This record gives sequence, structure tokens and C-alpha cells, in this order.
Amino acid sequence: MDVETAKQKLKKYNKQLLEFYKQKPRFKLLENGFKARVNCVERALTIYDIQCFILSCFIPSPRLSFVPSFYELLRCLKASKVAIFILDDNISFDGSETQLFDETVVFEADEDWLESLLFVPLSNRQLTKIDDVSSLPNIRMKTDLNFTPVKKTDLLLSTKQMYQEGFLFPDEDNHMKCTRHKYRAVSDDSPLFGLDCEMCINVDGESVVTRIALVNEELETIIDTFINPEKPIKNYLTRYSGVTKEILDKVDTTLSDVKRMLRKSLPRDSIICGQSLNYDMNKLALFHPYVIDTSVIFNESGSRVIKSSLKNLSAMHLNEEIQCNKYGHCSIEDAKACVKLVKLKLSKGLEYGDRVLNPKQYASNRCLPIARFVELQNISVKVFYDFLNIEDENKFICVMDSWNDALKRTLASLLATENCICVVISKGLCRIRVS
Repeated sequence: MDVETAKQKLKKYNKQLLEFYKQKPRFKLLENGFKARVNCVERALTIYDIQCFILSCFIPSPRLSFVPSFYELLRCLKASKVAIFILDDNISFDGSETQLFDETVVFEADEDWLESLLFVPLSNRQLTKIDDVSSLPNIRMKTDLNFTPVKKTDLLLSTKQMYQEGFLFPDEDNHMKCTRHKYRAVSDDSPLFGLDCEMCINVDGESVVTRIALVNEELETIIDTFINPEKPIKNYLTRYSGVTKEILDKVDTTLSDVKRMLRKSLPRDSIICGQSLNYDMNKLALFHPYVIDTSVIFNESGSRVIKSSLKNLSAMHLNEEIQCNKYGHCSIEDAKACVKLVKLKLSKGLEYGDRVLNPKQYASNRCLPIARFVELQNISVKVFYDFLNIEDENKFICVMDSWNDALKRTLASLLATENCICVVISKGLCRIRVS
């Protein structure tokens, strides 16, 4: 066999191998998951984390309303069986049985952990999709929330945070300029402005600002303009930006013009808020010392490095649908959403909407049984309170109050099954096997 033939065979084999793995579910731990491993626990997970994982076993990731915080689970629908065993009991496995699981992670479990796990709290947006909300169980979750209002200065990013979030500072080695030549000291009475930009890709492959919106605290539009970039556009990203060639061909406003507009519009002590604001400010080549970032003050993942989208934050906390226009995003709509979120945070307190500061909080006290919640996604899952009827089921949750030999044999059979997601949850421990 010559070298070229061998290369072709290897290429074909690799392609077949890739196609094979695409037909299987895939699971791996993320940083928070490694920190919760049973043998070296740095930080235990929350009951909410485990509930999210259960939902991910049935609902594919693009349709999830949350960002997984401790794991990545892909292609769950490729699993021929999904079996979740929940035992209101402490279980011990011997060494050989423990090795059958890919991972075992630790989570915090109080006396009501089972009820909290089996009932999914609904967001405001999800409540609107339920025909008879009054029929839903009203379960008051333990949150220990501090709803003490805070001040604007409490939400400002520190210099260290700005650096960590990727804000560029004016330097002789870059082209960043300050929004004002001089500033006044910021205070709780300083005016708040929401800023949002839309981007396109130029011929050099760089993202450039092609639209900007600035709104004030009363949600009045201060600036709304398209921007004609210096270099030709290669990709207008119209689906997201809402910008087209026809629009920009009629625009004479330059980035320099926009900088002058901002300089005139922003008082010396003004506060700018936005979603992942560093990206917009860096592309504008502008630095502002007083900023609030909604992707920082709100966190639905429980991990600072995993940020929720503005669309999801608006749906969860404002009960508003944004970015739904098929012709692209609207900068004014996004800027207003940021101001609304900041004002909500000011009234609710630091812990509100931040699962890092308070991982036990929920957006609503209205809950759905977990199987019914999954059914909203047109996926059928059964919940059994015994294990006698699960042999012919492909997707189920089995809730037991004790560990016995019959259940042990059933579990052993499932663990030996290909294309199977098998999870065993007991008080404080979650054992995971994805084959």
C-alpha cells in the first residue's frame, strides 16, 4: 500500500469514527464540576445545578432556558435510554460499582432537597405559556434573599473588574480615547445611560460598529444612528445586526462623528450600562470610567465565566421578549432593556438575579412537576415511584425511598447499555454515566 492510499484510508476511517461519535451523547465536566468531585470537593453544587442537569438529560441544549454551570451534555436525544434514579436515602457503592460511573459530584442537600429537585420553578415567561397557572403547586423555595435596595455606585465595575471583563484602557500602545477630557466624581445621583452597538464584519475580518443607540434613564432615545465604517463590509450579519448594504450606502455618519455625539451627550459624571459593555466600548475605541454591566450584575449560571444573554435576562426578569425581529436586533430595544435591568437590580438588591451570590433563588414560586416541565418541550418522560414498570420505558425518572437488590440489578443492566444516560442521585451525591 502506497502512502497516498494509506492517507485516504486513514481519512475515511477518521470520518467514519467522527460520524459514529456524532450518533452518541457526550458528557464532560466543566470547572465547577471538577471543583465538586466527590474525592476533592472545593465547592459543592446546588440543588438547582442538579435539577438543571436532569433537565439537560431530556431536553437538547439549544432549547434550554439556562446555561449549564458544571457540565456539558451534547446530543441527549441520541441516547436510546435515559434513566434517572433518585433515592431519598444514602447509598454506598463498593469500589467496582463506583468505577462504572463516569463522574460523581457533591451537592448541598437540606431536608427538603427531594421536593426541590422534583418541582421546577417557572420563569415569568414560562408562566405565560401555562393555561391554568392557579392549578400549579405554589412551593416557596428557601432563598435567604436580601431585597434591600442598592445604589448605583454599588453596581459600578471596579477598575479590577473592568480589567477582568476585558475593557481596554487608554494607552500609548492603543487607539483608545476617553469619552470626556475631564470627569466629575460619580455619585448615586449620577445620570444613567444605556448603550448598545451592532456590528458587521469588514474586508479585514474585523468586527466594526455600524449602529449605535444611547438612551437615558427615562428610556428616551438620545442617539440612534447607523455608522459608515472606514473599510468596506464583507459580512453585514443582517440576521443579528439588522444592517444591510442599502442602509449603509445612504449613511454619511462616521465613527468620529459618533464619538463627538457621545462627548456632547454624556455628562462628566454619567454612568453607562450595557450587556457585555466591554465589547461595544472597545469597538468604539472609547473608555468610560463609570460603567455597569448587566452580564456581570445578573448571573443565572452560578459561574462568573458563563454569562446569560440579554434576551434570556429580559425574558426571565422583565417578562419581555426582545431580539425577536427576523430582520435583526434593535439597538434601542437592547439599550432600553439594559437600563430596565439595572433599575430592577437597584430596587431588588445585589443578590437578586445572581446565582453566584445566592444560588438558591428562583424567579417564581410557581412550579411544575419535572416530567410535566419536560413535556412542554414535546418530550415524553415518565416518573415512577417504584421500579416495577420501567423495563419497557426509554425515558424515565424513578423515585425510590430505599436501595434494594432488584433495583441494583436493574441499574447494573442499564450501566452496561450502549447509548445510555444513567444517573443515580441520593442525598448530596450525583453519580453520572453517559455511554
